[in-house]
Amino acid sequence: MPCSTPTSCAVNAPSSSSTSSQGRCAIDAVLTDPPAFVQTAKVADLLLAVPKYGPVKVNKLLGRCQIAPTKTIGGLSRRQREQLVALLTN
Repeated sequence: MPCSTPTSCAVNAPSSSSTSSQGRCAIDAVLTDPPAFVQTAKVADLLLAVPKYGPVKVNKLLGRCQIAPTKTIGGLSRRQREQLVALLTN
């Protein structure tokens, strides 16, 4: 299960485990099964919270997945979600 509370959810780069003892979540776990409080967050803002992902890298990634910068996590199609997770985990 992804994060349990909104205040304890910091986003990490993709990893084999979805959560750690520090209350952090892997970005792929958050995108695959987003908690209710993440549904209204913008995809770009969530990706910018990942270490080593700046505005340029995030915009390139969104462009490759054909995702508008203003798209919310809850508004992603299955294809967009799967493509984004695949690019982040490679």
